[in-house]
Amino acid sequence: MVGATNNSNGELRVDPTMGTLVPAEHYGRNLFAFVVVLLVLAGAWMSDGVLEMSIVPDQAGLGSSWSAVPLGGQVLTVSTISPDGWPSFSVEEVGDTSGAEVVGAWILPTNQASDAVVGQSLSGVEYVRSYFPGQAIDASTALPFTVAAGEDQLLVIMWAITNCEALQVGEPVTVELRSKLGTSTSEELSKFSRPAAFFDTLVDTGICPA
Repeated sequence: MVGATNNSNGELRVDPTMGTLVPAEHYGRNLFAFVVVLLVLAGAWMSDGVLEMSIVPDQAGLGSSWSAVPLGGQVLTVSTISPDGWPSFSVEEVGDTSGAEVVGAWILPTNQASDAVVGQSLSGVEYVRSYFPGQAIDASTALPFTVAAGEDQLLVIMWAITNCEALQVGEPVTVELRSKLGTSTSEELSKFSRPAAFFDTLVDTGICPA
């Protein structure tokens, strides 16, 4: 036997240097297996709704408003949102619809709404600012905006009517949401966020022809 000799008593003696040829324990493989188990457990945990996100409350439409802005051929929609996602996430953007495009979208505290009559000589951002006096209507409140679960807020959208013939009263408005881990989803907003929700008013105010 290579590396082994017999002593005078006939006992087998192994060369101690042979120990260096014994394979070391596979620490790297064990660590990899441990990481895989952790990832599987984390995946199962997240699949139970941890990454689910929503801003539409159960009573969609509560605290909502829809206003035609004749001067700019625009529509202002205000909807209460109820963020639900762990622990917070970003409201990225609101998608355009047929015949209307988003001029701006902001998220404001629910206690900032105003009942004041807005001047007919205003439009666009200035109209929004007069609707919410004292509230910042700028980059600090514009989308994308991070919201925390459990804090009701207002989603304010200013629409520009670009083609009355293309408007569809029932076309949904969607918003994109993004989690802290980078996953994203789209959600349909309530009907009060639709620029053509009250088409008769668009005609009555002269924004769209009869």
